[in-house]
This record gives sequence, structure tokens and C-alpha cells, in this order.
Amino acid sequence: MAITYDKIAYDQVELELKAILATEFPNVYIGNTFSMKGSECIRIDLVSSTSIEQSTFYEQRLYALNLRYYFKSDTSQERINKAVKGKIDRLRKHLLDYQVNGTKGWAALIIEDINYNVKDEENEEDDNLHIAEFNITIQHHNVLQVSAFSNLSILFDGGDEYLDVGNPTSTQITGAITISAWIKTSNTSADQYIIAKDDNTNRNFYLRTLSSTSKVTFVIFSTATVTSTTSVLDGNWHHVAATFTPSSNIKIFVNGALEATTTTSVSSIDNDTVNLEIGRRGNGALYFQGNIDEVSLWDSALDADTIKAIYNSGRPNNLQIGDFTHLARTHLKGYWRMGDGSLDSFPLIADQTNPTITGDLFQKGNPIDDNGDWTAGTGWAADASNNKLVGTATTANINANSTTSFSNGDVLEVTFTVANYSSGSVRFIVGGNTNGTTRSANGRYIEYVRVSSAVNTLVYFDGVTSFTGDIKDIIVKKINGNPALMINNQASDIEEDTP
Repeated sequence: MAITYDKIAYDQVELELKAILATEFPNVYIGNTFSMKGSECIRIDLVSSTSIEQSTFYEQRLYALNLRYYFKSDTSQERINKAVKGKIDRLRKHLLDYQVNGTKGWAALIIEDINYNVKDEENEEDDNLHIAEFNITIQHHNVLQVSAFSNLSILFDGGDEYLDVGNPTSTQITGAITISAWIKTSNTSADQYIIAKDDNTNRNFYLRTLSSTSKVTFVIFSTATVTSTTSVLDGNWHHVAATFTPSSNIKIFVNGALEATTTTSVSSIDNDTVNLEIGRRGNGALYFQGNIDEVSLWDSALDADTIKAIYNSGRPNNLQIGDFTHLARTHLKGYWRMGDGSLDSFPLIADQTNPTITGDLFQKGNPIDDNGDWTAGTGWAADASNNKLVGTATTANINANSTTSFSNGDVLEVTFTVANYSSGSVRFIVGGNTNGTTRSANGRYIEYVRVSSAVNTLVYFDGVTSFTGDIKDIIVKKINGNPALMINNQASDIEEDTP
């Protein structure tokens, strides 16, 4: 691999911490031995790292680090304690502020209890040296390799698997448009949707294969239609692209070549309220059976030379680098690399036009430091002194009292820990109507959900079946851009099968 886990641990975590702390504190260094610099310094030491989820190109990893703050002074012990505590409080706040406002890398930051009056083995006799330490755990998104070329695609079973992008504003294109995708399928038993905003009632456009002719067709509702001349249902990889120029023409390309052009008087694409989906029609029909890769959506009718460049002689490349950079920045409205993209992590396929993640939107779950932040149903209790929510044979909810900044359509990454589990099951709920996965074991969990039909902006935990255990370290973040979620797929459907 281009980057090893160890290199990520030291370069992306320790050095990132050092850079953050150096803006507030002098003399920050990395190491596990004493090395006093000036009258005060901070030592960062990586203790361990544990992979909690990984594939060839991404990883979720927990890093445990020890931070020691050294302060040297011959003033009174009372003044020393006050000064050290003030410094540590500033350091803690600085880290948490970064966690809230940062946009890359960290999925969670947990700060353990602070231990004052620590003795350093090398300096036990130095009464003027005062040390405080605490441990932190960082959950980190590691993109091990974002390739210029495609290395992964998604396999669809033709039964119930698809990608849901939702209906974000930037995909509600009503003027000129280009759709591009790579497909591999041999299914001739039924028509198959590749990408569409169409649920058979609300109908804007679709790109689909035809079982009767083995061709691919593009339709702008209701009368603009164009169909390829090349058969694409032969089990080989094909690049398909289609463009629409309002009140002018609709075109289709296969493997970089223009195959058909139809003139049209259609002046705009309908903007019916319907989700953009990859791999099916929105009413649960015409599922795709085979592989789809490198799907892109543009608000411009790309010319033939650009389509040929995207085809790239049969080797799909990254549409945001090289000659595509300016065009992508101006007209690319959605780009799903199907496993190769930054932040791609089953079941999330991030939109590479903005593959970033917010800081914690919730801020009441890590730490849980105020019982008044929660309203507990029967069998639940907030335990701020121990930074946790406690369930005892409960089938009720415990609700956060503070609102969180999310809206319908947002994709959230929700991370939490189940500890001291003994029975039953539990799940989180956001917006009062969007449920997470039911959990019935200890563990640190990461889940992605799209908020739908929200009746409020609160976070809940629900004792589904007589839950007994603790919930803690709750982080709620939003995925930016136009992220897609894999629906009914398995993690193994992200596979190394590409042109």
C-alpha cells in the first residue's frame, strides 16, 4: 500500500495533535521519554492503535495517546496546582474545540480523567517539576490510498440493492446535463436502471439498459429519447454517457464514441420531487444486476472530446485531477467513485465534489457531563459523574434536550459505545423518526443514516427489548456533499473488479 498504518499513526495523528497544540502552547514534542524544554512543555506519546473497520483503501482506527504537561517553577504548591489546572483546562478545551470545528480525519475524540501531581521516574527528586497527564482516544478516518485510477466498483444483485443519493438541491438539474458511468452486466432478462430520478410517478430522467435490444437508452421526460447502437449486455465493461442540451439535442456515447443524436424541443428537465438513485427505479423496480463504477453528474452538456477523455481508452480515471480540474470545479455536481473515494466506507459512498465531514453537531454526548441535558424514560438514567447513560431492563427512550443542526436529507455519521451490556437491545434515533441499527453487544459502533421525515432535531436512545447496559461517547456528524448510501448491499459488494 502507498501508506502504512504505522505511518498514518505517527504522521496523521501525533503530528496533527502537535500542530494543533502548538498554536496555544510552546514546546510541544513527540516521544515517550522526558525531554524538558523551557519552563513548560507537552509530550505526546502514541500508546496503541486498534483497527475497528478496514478495507483495501480505507480504515477506521482507534488511537490511544498519552499527553503529559510539564511545568517547572519554584513557587508555592498551591499556585503551581492552580496554574497547571488552568493550563490543562485550556488544553482540553482547545482539543474539544478542534473536534467540534475540524472537518477532516477525526471521527471522535474522547478525553479521559486528568491526573495531577504525576511523578516522572527520571526526575523524582526535582521538587520544582510538576506534571499532569491524561489519556485521549481518537477515532480516525484513514484514507489509505485515493487512486488516480479506479480500483473498486460496486456489485448489485439485481434483487433489491441500490444506492440512494437523496434529493439534494445541487442534483436538481433542470437545464443542460451529462450523466456518465461505467457498467458491466450480462443480464438480458429485464430492463435495468443505471442512474435515475424517476419513481414511475415523479419522472425527471433515467439512463437504463434495454433487455430487448441489449442497448442503453437515455430519456428526459417526457419526450426526449436517445438509444445507443452498441450492445452493452455482454458481460464486459463499458463506459456509457449521455448529454442533454435544452431545446436542441440529446446524445448518447458508448466507450467514448458518440453513437446517436436526437433533436428535441424539450426546453428543461422536470424537477419533480424524487430521489437520485443508482441501480434501480425509485418505485422498487428494474434493479441493476452487475457492477457499476465511477458515476458522475454534471450541469453541462459535455462535448465529445471531454467524453472521450473520461473514457480514457478504457481506463477510468479521477475526474478531479489533471485536465478535468477546472471543469469539475465548475460543473461537476455529483461524483461517486464506488469505493475508491475519500471517506468511502460501507455503507457510505461519499460525493467526491465535497468529501468532508463536520465536527460534532451534538456536543452533549461526549462527554455526558450534565444530567439536565437528558430526559429519561422508565429504566433510563443519565449519570454525568461517570459520563454515561444507564439502561436497566428498559424498553423506553432517553431523549437529549438540546437540538442538533441537521435537516431532512442529511446523511449523519453516528458513533457511540455500548458498555457493561448484559441483556436486551438498543438503537439510536435521530429526528424522532430515523432509526439506527439494533445493537445487543458491547462495542464501539459507527452508523450512517439519512434523516427522513424528521419531526424534530433531537437525538434519542431507545431500549428496543429490555436493554440493560451503558451508552457513552456519543458523536453525531454530518457528511457533506451529496453522499450516497448503499441500501441492502453487503460490505463485500465493494469489490476489486474494474475496467
